[in-house]
Amino acid sequence: MRHVSFRSSLFESKEPQPHFINPICFGEDLAAWLIEKIRPTIFDLSEPIQEDYGWGFWATIGGAPYWVAIAINEEMIGQDVAEWYVSVAHEAGCNPIRRWTTRPKLEVLLALCHAIDSALYNEPTISDIRWWSTDFDSGEPSQHPT
Repeated sequence: MRHVSFRSSLFESKEPQPHFINPICFGEDLAAWLIEKIRPTIFDLSEPIQEDYGWGFWATIGGAPYWVAIAINEEMIGQDVAEWYVSVAHEAGCNPIRRWTTRPKLEVLLALCHAIDSALYNEPTISDIRWWSTDFDSGEPSQHPT
């Protein structure tokens, strides 16, 4: 699993939409933006899916599913520039045999992270990009995924 945090004014962070599950479900536009930026890569991408914490989407390659989760820093709701969190993880699903026999490939996880990283760095309104290979704010962040 990898995590990235960044700050931006590009995405809606002030007004919860009527279709939000709860008032903190920001990130729909960020999910759509990331999907648009990543679509030219080797991954098959789902449409954005609303979760209780924000939004996410599936990125699949060779039948291996990766979940991209998106959330806003709740303390930044209502601010012009908000802090956003994106996590990328291999998800083997509920099938116990598949969970036991399917191992995530680090190079595939990193390829997806690098696609996200490239999208973030190529957008001038995005700043303070920090990557973690452990939990957010645990250990030392890096500028790019490792």
